[in-house]
Amino acid sequence: MRRVLSVWLPFLSTDLVKRTLRKRETHPGFPVSGFPPLGTRGSRREPAPVILLTRAIAARELVERCCPRAARAGVRAGMDLAQARSLLPTGPALHIEEYRPEREHAALHALACWMLKFCPVAAVDGSGTLDAGLLFDISGAEHLHGGEARLIRLVAQGLRRLGFLARIAGAATFACASGVARYGQARLAMVATGHELRALRGLGVEALRIDEATLAGLVELGVRTIGHVLDLPRASLVARFPGALGPQGVLTRLDQALGAAHEAIEPVRPEPPIVVERTLEGPTDRWETLEALARVLLVELVGVLRSRGRGARELRVVVMRPRQEGETVVIRLSLASASERHLWALLRSRLEKLDLGEGFDAMRLHAARTGRLADVQQTSAALMPARDDAGEREDGGPVGEQRWGELIDTLTDRLGAADVVLMQAASTHVPERATRTAPAIGGWLEGGASRTSMDREAEMTAGVAYRADRPSIVMTRAEEIQVLAVAPDGPLARVRWRGRAWEVLACIGPERIEPEWWRARPGAVHGRDRTDSWTRDYYAAQIEDGRWIWACRVNTDPARWFVQGVWG
Repeated sequence: MRRVLSVWLPFLSTDLVKRTLRKRETHPGFPVSGFPPLGTRGSRREPAPVILLTRAIAARELVERCCPRAARAGVRAGMDLAQARSLLPTGPALHIEEYRPEREHAALHALACWMLKFCPVAAVDGSGTLDAGLLFDISGAEHLHGGEARLIRLVAQGLRRLGFLARIAGAATFACASGVARYGQARLAMVATGHELRALRGLGVEALRIDEATLAGLVELGVRTIGHVLDLPRASLVARFPGALGPQGVLTRLDQALGAAHEAIEPVRPEPPIVVERTLEGPTDRWETLEALARVLLVELVGVLRSRGRGARELRVVVMRPRQEGETVVIRLSLASASERHLWALLRSRLEKLDLGEGFDAMRLHAARTGRLADVQQTSAALMPARDDAGEREDGGPVGEQRWGELIDTLTDRLGAADVVLMQAASTHVPERATRTAPAIGGWLEGGASRTSMDREAEMTAGVAYRADRPSIVMTRAEEIQVLAVAPDGPLARVRWRGRAWEVLACIGPERIEPEWWRARPGAVHGRDRTDSWTRDYYAAQIEDGRWIWACRVNTDPARWFVQGVWG
């Protein structure tokens, strides 16, 4: 007995953006500077922003996709951005970016491949449209998961963990499952075999997913539900709508939903994994054999990667032993790489740490994660392959970009991923929030070599809301000082810092930095509840030994002075 599932992802595009924003929050790092708290600083998580995806048409900017919160406020696809803004409440933050349909197509394909762990046949349904979804043939597989009802719950839970809002329906036909998933009352539904007519009768004719011309004609005639279509003679429908028996005709779709006509799907076919393996005639504990075998397998693996235009992002090496469990070595890279020299340097250093014990008899190399290699413009000087010190081609992207990734990989291999971080600029004018750290591997470099150095530079600086002269050394924790000023709001004359009094030779300022009002909690007392709610006046002061310090007055009651940075 055939059973199928239909998964509808009504907010796929905005869910993808939300996942990206959440990933940035997952690795926010820690602020590089801060003040001694007057109270306990809250760790409140910022509310999720309202997401709008737009596209430009001539001089107009139209909403193409919106998140559930915006939809509940009345925002619809095709609406002017200015009109959509007027409908949204002023409280939550608003995130607007350009709609990219290619991201939606790639995500649908990736999700379909991911769902193959539940069933053997999966397909993309409605790619690139507002009714994007997935189709699965679960015939004979539902008992492996404890029944169809439990399988539906497992799929829903898996998608929810991935960050996707989904509606799922199970039925005997794809058309019935698709209509119930999109227009049924329940978020998770199951239509028993033979009860398709009862489940579909009360749904609108749009649930049949017929062509636009036929849909408009039926609505014009007052035919609004599938039950109304069933009450009409088939001959009259064919006479009134010549395309009723076409691929998207109303009768064809109706027969497919009721099981009277067959509906085929185009299943996804994921690329086979990039795996190379060798088995020895017998076990050995010689390091020379292990090294030679690993080198041969790596050359073969790199050849497969280059033939597909891919580079390894995660390499899994399994050394299999004759009478015990094999040992797995995982190597993660910051950039997609197909450089044999670089991959061998990382692989060799990890293999040297293995205890061969009673020996090994097989080895497997698996490129578990890959990324697209960046295309490089060929010049007259680059027509002959450039060679590095190891006599090997420089493949996998611009030389500077690739060298940067290789440096990060080498440092991570020697020091550990937790000790190799990169600085990020944040979109804020508050000094202690303006810079943060992210893991060098898996942080802001996520995306591989498809992004250039210029792209990453733009990514780091595009969101910076305030640019000004800042000290080259910013203290992890601001140091409190005593200050003698010429006037209450005038330049500094003398400071007492680190147990010594310093004369001030020159003073520039003040530069006032107000708190971020959109982050303040309702009812928070400035200067007492949250350290980032203080109003501050900053001065650049040169003390008698020639150094310039960055001092600020925190406008609490009474006022307090701090040194937050030093120009080197």
